[in-house]
Amino acid sequence: MSERNSARPERRKFERIAPKGATVLRMHGYELQGRLVNLGAGGLFATTTAGAPDRWLGGDLEVELRLDDGGAEWLRAAGRVARVDDDGVAITFSAPAPAPLLRMIDELTTASRASARVLSVVLVDADAQRRSAMATGFRDAGC
Repeated sequence: MSERNSARPERRKFERIAPKGATVLRMHGYELQGRLVNLGAGGLFATTTAGAPDRWLGGDLEVELRLDDGGAEWLRAAGRVARVDDDGVAITFSAPAPAPLLRMIDELTTASRASARVLSVVLVDADAQRRSAMATGFRDAGC
């Protein structure tokens, strides 16, 4: 008897991050505003208050996105609608994605990895009582 893995296989080619930001999607004179759910070099998923029309599926569109940051600017890209859900739209970027957008994604991904790191410390001290106290202090600091 063979075992089945219930997890869906990962089909994405690009790592995704979950920044906070706004999107504006435009196709055929229709505009849809939304919020970023996830973002990667290959595309994005945005939630929308009004559902995207099913006719958008597979269609080309213009994408504008801006992070929720005081100094952030609107970035533009072209894409294609990969999926339309009740609560949002999945977009794949047309190749190649604009350089400013790729730089922003790279910076966010690097920052995301850095914040997920756990600091490790090797503590060497011949005095067991002092070593124990220092180890407790390091653990309390997140090491």
